[in-house]
Amino acid sequence: MRDATEASGPEFEERLRAAAAAYVAFASRSPELLDLMYAGKPRSDAPGLPSAAADVMSLVRGLIADGIASGVLAAREPERYAFLLFAWVRGIAALVTSGIVGPDAADELIADSVTTFIRGSAARQPAG
Repeated sequence: MRDATEASGPEFEERLRAAAAAYVAFASRSPELLDLMYAGKPRSDAPGLPSAAADVMSLVRGLIADGIASGVLAAREPERYAFLLFAWVRGIAALVTSGIVGPDAADELIADSVTTFIRGSAARQPAG
């Protein structure tokens, strides 16, 4: 995800879409590993999995902080933004890995979700 985000354009929306697309692509390639990353119990045979999940959330939090700092997102609860966005992307990944939607539909869902997220979370310009 980090590589995809860094390779994308400089705009917040492009970076967010790249991260989401990379997450869904990873989920499609490795659904079992994704499930293990977010399993409720720590696994002694896979100690790196909790840190991998933490790395994903760290990246999402960083993107959200950038969105707030640049004025794209309203300066409200960044943690709430991060979990909301993560829930959307994880949901899309679940739709893909379960075969409910195909990869092409996933790309459209990602684009629509990111656009909707930004519009709904946008910093409001003062009337005047």
